[in-house]
Amino acid sequence: MIQENISLKNISTFKIGGNAQYYTEISNKQELEQAVKFAQNNSLNITPLGSASNVIISDQGIKGLVIRFSNKDIQLTQDNDNHVLITAGSGVIWDDFVNFCVNESFYGVENLSYIPGTVGASAVQNIGAYGQEVCSTIKTIHAYDTQENKFVEINNKQADFSYRKSIFNTNLKGRYIILEITYKLAKAGEFSLGYQDMAYFRDDQDLSLTKVRDEIIKIRINKLPDYNILPNVGSFFKNIVLEKSEFNQLVTKAETIDKQKAEKLHSFATSRDQVKVPTALLIDLCGLKGYKQDHIGIYEEHALIVVNHSKKGTCQDVLDFSDYVSNTIQEKLGVTISREPTVIN
Repeated sequence: MIQENISLKNISTFKIGGNAQYYTEISNKQELEQAVKFAQNNSLNITPLGSASNVIISDQGIKGLVIRFSNKDIQLTQDNDNHVLITAGSGVIWDDFVNFCVNESFYGVENLSYIPGTVGASAVQNIGAYGQEVCSTIKTIHAYDTQENKFVEINNKQADFSYRKSIFNTNLKGRYIILEITYKLAKAGEFSLGYQDMAYFRDDQDLSLTKVRDEIIKIRINKLPDYNILPNVGSFFKNIVLEKSEFNQLVTKAETIDKQKAEKLHSFATSRDQVKVPTALLIDLCGLKGYKQDHIGIYEEHALIVVNHSKKGTCQDVLDFSDYVSNTIQEKLGVTISREPTVIN
């Protein structure tokens, strides 16, 4: 059923945004085809919206048709000695999917526990955490091609995954609407314990997927605010990748600001040509961790989290705040950071 003028503010985990011009919920192929046909017949843009946990909705709302998925099936579609294939609907809450995999002793997504969002969004953003990225498990994306007006299957290579990117949020953004995703998970494997938060597990002889998941959840709960209490969209700024020469210049500038904090940067040096630098450290270096403006601020416990602390903030407030943080880091450290969530309107 197509509805008109539906508020999106309470759907958003940021508690920001106007109304959808048109809105519908989709549970199967037939409903998706009908929704696309309605949009095309009325010359409307289509915006698939998951749990709205990694987007900033415009104050003017979203023009066209907003589609949300209610297909929440998780099916084991292939099982052999070494791996399984699991197909999940776009509407499945991502952490429910991870919980299913861990309970069934399937390896590959345990470090992605407790990330907000849906299965459909996992591929768009190529979500990642604690040394794992979802692209390493995605086999096939089942989607509707709005140019060809037919359902298609997109394999991992065709999706062109990279850090927080895919064809779905870059060069082919808006063309495909993801209905289901098939993941390939291992029945046995090694744990990803590279991050310092997980270091004490490295000598655990009885380590299990459940232990890892429980620890990840504990870490995230301790570090990240509950968006039901303090509205946010998770990690707001992307980590940056620098050439070695740029990294060395960054370290030099950081040392003039705070030698003790700058010392942490040295641990990210590498023999490779490029260095991945945590933006949270740069925000902290510039004295912005915990900084607040009237409605929007940076969370006291984690410098990557931007919060709507007054619960009265607008999309424009967020964009202005984001620009302030980016400009401050550019002025003090000479590097450019960018937002992770996208603005939709």
